[in-house]
Amino acid sequence: MTRKAGLTIGKLAREAGVSVETIRYYQRRGLLIQPSKPKIGGYRTYGESDAGRVHFIKHAQQMGFSLAEIAELTTHVDNTNCHATKILAKKRLKTIETQLEALEKIRETLKTLVIECHRDCPHNCQVIRRFKTLSKAPADSEE
Repeated sequence: MTRKAGLTIGKLAREAGVSVETIRYYQRRGLLIQPSKPKIGGYRTYGESDAGRVHFIKHAQQMGFSLAEIAELTTHVDNTNCHATKILAKKRLKTIETQLEALEKIRETLKTLVIECHRDCPHNCQVIRRFKTLSKAPADSEE
């Protein structure tokens, strides 16, 4: 990874669209290497490859990868281990598909509740009644 000097942490953060604290957090998590301090005064500087790494992390997050998964993905960036990367991506895809199925069930339930709900039911709201029924603990229903 080449490091073209020139970006302070603030400039790197602005370039990547994150906060300085996010950059520091990525460093603590081992996702981004903190440059060494200059021998005589000045600021630590980051290069284009660091900006690219932050963009990589942000794109992976947008795809739903956790920081732990991203840490594993970043180990494959330089050696391009396609097989390991594909396994991670397939796992993420399966998680997304499961979440979509759950959201579809929620969507259908809400659609049904909205259809059942009438405007003039101030004391018998179907939505509220259904939520109360669903939220009752097993011990409550035995009374």
